[in-house]
Amino acid sequence: MDHQNILRNLSFVPIRALGAGSFGRVFLVYDADITQQQIAVKIIMMKQLDNREWNTGSEFANMKTLSIIARQLNFSLPSYTFRALLKQILKGLSVFHAAGLVHHDIKCSNILMHCPLGSGRVHAKISDFGLANKKEDTINEQTYVVGTLLHMAPEMFKEPPNQDQSSDIYALGVAFYRLITHEYPVKPTTESQRKKMTRLKYIERPSKIKDDTFWDLLSRMLEFDPNKRIAAAKALQHHYFTSPEAIFDISLEQQDLALKAVTAELNGDKCITEFDKDPTFIVEESEIRKFIDPISYLYASLPYTITVEEKQLEDRLRDLNMTIEEIIKSLEIFKELNLLERDIVCANLCQLLKSSWNTKNKAINDGIIEIIVNSLKPLQDNEQIYPIYYKSLMIIIEETLAVDKYKIILEFILMLVKNSIVSLDDFIVFNGIRVYQQFLTSEADFQGEGNLIELRQRFEDDGPLEQLLKIFRSKTYKNEMIVNNAAIAIGYIYKAMRVPEKFGKAIIERNKVIISQPYLYIPIRALVGLGYLAEKPPTNSSKQFPLKYQWYISR
Repeated sequence: MDHQNILRNLSFVPIRALGAGSFGRVFLVYDADITQQQIAVKIIMMKQLDNREWNTGSEFANMKTLSIIARQLNFSLPSYTFRALLKQILKGLSVFHAAGLVHHDIKCSNILMHCPLGSGRVHAKISDFGLANKKEDTINEQTYVVGTLLHMAPEMFKEPPNQDQSSDIYALGVAFYRLITHEYPVKPTTESQRKKMTRLKYIERPSKIKDDTFWDLLSRMLEFDPNKRIAAAKALQHHYFTSPEAIFDISLEQQDLALKAVTAELNGDKCITEFDKDPTFIVEESEIRKFIDPISYLYASLPYTITVEEKQLEDRLRDLNMTIEEIIKSLEIFKELNLLERDIVCANLCQLLKSSWNTKNKAINDGIIEIIVNSLKPLQDNEQIYPIYYKSLMIIIEETLAVDKYKIILEFILMLVKNSIVSLDDFIVFNGIRVYQQFLTSEADFQGEGNLIELRQRFEDDGPLEQLLKIFRSKTYKNEMIVNNAAIAIGYIYKAMRVPEKFGKAIIERNKVIISQPYLYIPIRALVGLGYLAEKPPTNSSKQFPLKYQWYISR
């Protein structure tokens, strides 16, 4: 499998492999589409997605995992940092459990810590969902257990074994126990020890745990009876987190970081969350860094030594400091560049165009659109054009007010995508449909509510609609997201008007089904499509376009 090709088709710039396991491989990548940050992405082999699946990724854990704290015997976290760290992890697990999921492998090495550059704060992130499944699936499959032996709950050693969300809580309790004692509460690594575990009634309090309130919470998490074990949401309400002593046990640095978040939000930063403003959720970078070798902390957890070239690539994708003059020079010889050089140029261009309205306007006036189009034209006949190559054009078209510039981009992209959606490569087809969606969304926003899409006639006359319908009706695509996105795009085309009767009902019904699917973004796009269809429907088509679709949009 060509992992780098898969990543590029998903708008990621591959930097290097971080590791491999039984269920897939993990890569450090630059996310050019959504976060514009370096993140870790895991590619998982799954038959139901034509042997290809990707997860949404998580930020690269530059502060490593909880294991660095569990293994450090010489010093410990202050109470306020320790409490905030536990609070973050429990909050994450409570959200995971609220979705009806069971992780199956909670342990210190699967809880990542990441500090966004310059933020001064550390985010804890539960990772490695390779064994995760739905709660009901776990209930129906009790013939075996999965996970890490030293973190397994007592009920998992009984016959028949029992493994559900409460088992995740026990495993997390073991992780919290290790952070203080640097030991495991029980070590069921041999047959005799496992039999002993089934006879135990509770775990005795170790002398290293001094805080009575913390031990009360931890003992509830390590409760041997799974029916009595505390849930993640209830644990967050425990007086270890909610008592006046806990609320006021915060450092000046936590208060300062919370105040900075409030100020940033007032200044228009839309990335600030409620947790950034709450000092009881803030884990200070300065405290976690004490556990890390300042020279090797970023790379020590990798299974191999990072090369000079990989380090340089990572730095260039982090800094993104090319000037517009350097970018233009590179675009003029774009065909001669290797894939990584192309990725870096495009990432820099996207970053520059997003930096400010004035910068983007100046670039447009200097002819950047024509330069981009001319750099890509030589590739379209014999080379794959990855999403990051035309991402800059999509950024421009989202906000440009210049009609003549819009038409240049429109004609080039329609020609490019028209070729891509007839490709035999599923990824190329998928990306082509997504570009159609983005164009149609921009057009819909420009036209305003209740007005028709002017591109509709082009789609009907020039072939894109016919090809989208073929994809929608096709039984050959094993990845249902391709068919789903085709249905969404067709819905966009018929904004504020009646969809032709021969396929209208099928398109609407498919969009309704998509809304309930467990993907990150596709249900939202389907909601938008239903909203477009609901705009000022003709009175004689109320049966086909009931106004109840407005209910979906309002939520």
